[in-house]
Amino acid sequence: MDAIVCAVVFGIGAAKPLLGIPVGFILGLDPLSVFVAVSAGALACTVAIILLGEKVRSFVLGRWGNGAPGWRHTKARQLWEDYGVKGIGLLGPLFPGAPLAAALGVALGAPRLTLMAWLAAGVVFWTAALVALIHLGIVGVSALV
Repeated sequence: MDAIVCAVVFGIGAAKPLLGIPVGFILGLDPLSVFVAVSAGALACTVAIILLGEKVRSFVLGRWGNGAPGWRHTKARQLWEDYGVKGIGLLGPLFPGAPLAAALGVALGAPRLTLMAWLAAGVVFWTAALVALIHLGIVGVSALV
């Protein structure tokens, strides 16, 4: 039964890591299992997007070109120059989510291995922090009851 629950949490973690954590606890997994399942799911999806995204980016740029930069493009470029791959890797898993952060990094032309490394660090850090916080909250609430 735990293997099926872990597979479900893995799948949810691949699509929405922040949703996978509470689902893992609701389904009765221990904190380590939740951490491993959600992290593995998020990392698998992130790596797949980075590896496949480069081909899609090359196709789109080859077909339609870069186009004229608009206001949004220049604002995104400014954020990219300020924070770069490290910012996407460390903050991306928390705010837009790891899969979207990977797609954003690929679209902005980040080096694949560097993007994978920083996103992996961000996924592991935020997953561990949120699993610990949610587990402590569950333990605290159950102690009050």
